[in-house]
Amino acid sequence: SQMRWIDNTREESARMAELVASLLFLAKNDDGLKVELTTVNLSDCTFTTVLAHDTVFYENGKKFDYELTHDLYVTGNESQLKQLVTILLDNANKYSTDEGNILLNLSQNGKHAILVVSNDSQQLSQEQLSHLFDRFYTVDESRNSRGNGLGLSIAKTIVDTHSGTIAVDCKDGRTTFTVMLPLCKVPTK
Repeated sequence: SQMRWIDNTREESARMAELVASLLFLAKNDDGLKVELTTVNLSDCTFTTVLAHDTVFYENGKKFDYELTHDLYVTGNESQLKQLVTILLDNANKYSTDEGNILLNLSQNGKHAILVVSNDSQQLSQEQLSHLFDRFYTVDESRNSRGNGLGLSIAKTIVDTHSGTIAVDCKDGRTTFTVMLPLCKVPTK
């Protein structure tokens, strides 16, 4: 009984630390936080994040597949870009239905890198979709236990910082997040 209490206290402490870190990130950004931007290999950055999540999906009984175009470079902050991919994959893991059928695709479309993360989900209305990037928004009460409503707001903030766009769509019980980031010239070696 004491071990359960200790484990529960640790879990709550971790959740609170995550919440405080998320709020601090958003507050600093609101105050005009200057982020150091460098040339980042988005393909490598995404691949590293995908590998870290592969076992999580497996342990949760979720089907996961990915396809990455190699050597797509953007001007950005590597840590924030990894956080962006993490948020989208965590979201897919938490809110996918059944086996999830989670897909990640990173490709090039003209002068942009396109990152798409999709998963099987409950059908969301246009009204719900229009608020997904709002701070503290959750679709319904049952989702409150799965998150704090800050992840997608942070994702949008990161995308905005990188001069990109993020959109969400839900059709036929499948939710799709699409991120567009401007490519930069490939660094010479």
